[in-house]
Amino acid sequence: MAQTHVLFLGNSYTGVNDLPSLVKQVALSAGDTFVVESRTPGGRQIKQHAQDPLVYSMLRSKKWDYVVIQCQSQEPSLFPGYVNANVFPYAKALCDSIRNIDSCTVPIFYMTWGRKNGDAQNCSNWPPSCTYKGMDSILYMNYQKMGKDNNAEVSPVGAVWHRLRDSTNLELYRPDGSHPSYIGSMAAAYTFYTAITRKSPRKSSYQIGLKPSEAEAIQTAVEEVLYNRLDTFNIGVGDLKTDFTYEQDECSFVFLGKSGFDSYLWDFGDGTASNAPSRSKTFQPGTYWVKLTTTRCGKTSIDSQQVSCKNLNIDAIDGESGYVQPNPSQGLFSVSRGFTIQSIYTLDGRRLNFKSVSSRSYRITDHLAPQWVVLHMRNAKNEQVYTRLAIQND
Repeated sequence: MAQTHVLFLGNSYTGVNDLPSLVKQVALSAGDTFVVESRTPGGRQIKQHAQDPLVYSMLRSKKWDYVVIQCQSQEPSLFPGYVNANVFPYAKALCDSIRNIDSCTVPIFYMTWGRKNGDAQNCSNWPPSCTYKGMDSILYMNYQKMGKDNNAEVSPVGAVWHRLRDSTNLELYRPDGSHPSYIGSMAAAYTFYTAITRKSPRKSSYQIGLKPSEAEAIQTAVEEVLYNRLDTFNIGVGDLKTDFTYEQDECSFVFLGKSGFDSYLWDFGDGTASNAPSRSKTFQPGTYWVKLTTTRCGKTSIDSQQVSCKNLNIDAIDGESGYVQPNPSQGLFSVSRGFTIQSIYTLDGRRLNFKSVSSRSYRITDHLAPQWVVLHMRNAKNEQVYTRLAIQND
């Protein structure tokens, strides 16, 4: 069974009730295996995490799928000058360091909540934090900004708490009005499970310590706030999604895959395949589904597109045979002044090989039975011209 490795960098909000262990248990009951570790000194600020040698030792200790970043509970809600100097730069420093150590690791910010009755400690200096709603709205805004600015994901625990406060009587706080109760930590655990797996919280049956009605309320809140709108919180923002473009010249194509993937597999729909990032391909006339499957960081992504090309209709070809001499030809011919050959096709759409013999003379190098071929040319005005050439044997 595949394992998901998650490192939690936080403080007592993460350490109380052992949130990493709760996340692990919620995942396990849904059939997902999480391996978790944490660094959660009490009162730890994001700047201290960013300057902690032990944090970097832990980052290098194994291949992490996710690293959770939690600020000290008040600091993202303080006045803008403080946040701009002491929070945002260190959020960026941590995200940059995480990706420099392993480009596949996803930073995910732990959006915390407003204190039950606001931040009395900083109320006089920063009135917007005086109430729960004021403090909570600033936390929401700044955690979302950290996610957006750093192309990182956000686990919106605070937003889930807000929904629960509005719709239930669940006690999410410890008596101090700041730290999470067990119910509050379980709400956080379910939020992290959905943020990391992108699965419904209802897949988990872990309810130890909760009444059925409490578990139902938490799952409903996580579903409504997060699961039904994952992109609101940047979930999947760093995913590199497969898509490809192509250039077509009759039945000849050049398929171009996006760079940055670990592997590529083309299925051209005609029984042929390739594992090159880009590939030239000539089809027989018809319609085909071309599929590109890529992998990056152990994740698979697929893009399919339909392409088609038709038989060339000799009666629909524009141009005059006088552009080409001799006609019929044994494969060596010249074109009128100002004309250049772009490509040559058989009537069933097969592209032929040719070479330039002189400035206006060309030779078809494929061996051909007597038949008509079509010359795709450009004139002196760079206009496309198609004309017919009869091939005859010696």
